[in-house]
This record gives sequence, structure tokens and C-alpha cells, in this order.
Amino acid sequence: MALTITDADLQLLKMDKNQFKIELACHFYQIGKMSTGQASTFTELDRISFQTELSKRKIAINYTVQDLHDDMETLNKLGI
Repeated sequence: MALTITDADLQLLKMDKNQFKIELACHFYQIGKMSTGQASTFTELDRISFQTELSKRKIAINYTVQDLHDDMETLNKLGI
């Protein structure tokens, strides 16, 4: 499916293409439709930059207890 957002649409929103993509990705991340990796790819930002955009909008990063356990296990395997 193709969706066309015209320059006039962007002017009405007072955004450029990149800003629009970031807003869209932040929204879909917030409602659980995109992961940080998917949103980063979509916006062409690295993960830290995308997380910064979330922070600017006061959107919490979805980090579960399981994510913490997985990260701790990885650190242990790496000897850190």
C-alpha cells in the first residue's frame, strides 16, 4: 500500500518529511505497533536518537522485567 503525503499536507502540519516520520513512528511505538528497532529503521535514526525523540515527547521506553533479565544474562555471558 502506498500513502501519499503531499507537500501541502506537510505545510499544513508545519512539518517536513523527517519530522512527520518521527511523529508517526513515536505514535505507533507508544501504542505498541512498532518496536524501537522498527521505528529507528522507519525514521532513519539510530536507536539512541529515536529514544531521545521519545523522551522529548515524554513517551516512556517499554522496558520489561524480562528485558532486564535478558540484558543481565547477556552481560554475565560477556563477563561484565
